[in-house]
Amino acid sequence: MARRLLSLWFAMIKLTRLHNQVLVVNPDHIYEAEASPDTTLRFVNGETIIVRETLDELITKVVEYRQRICGGHDALAVAAVTVRHRDDDDSEGGVR
Repeated sequence: MARRLLSLWFAMIKLTRLHNQVLVVNPDHIYEAEASPDTTLRFVNGETIIVRETLDELITKVVEYRQRICGGHDALAVAAVTVRHRDDDDSEGGVR
């Protein structure tokens, strides 16, 4: 049982809904995230949730998740996409 709980934590990230309810999600199931102004997550199954974390906090959590799952091997690729995303936002006058 303890091993199963550990494996569930390992494959999830912890987020907070607007009313302070903590939940965990598998970031592999996130299809899209946007700030409008609250961070809205859309999952591959069509479900949508709004969380307190900013897009940058969400990206950090996903990068940390990838490092746990892949031992850091694809974390550099994820970090490169993150930097490119931030650069695109800055050049287009996006909100951070």
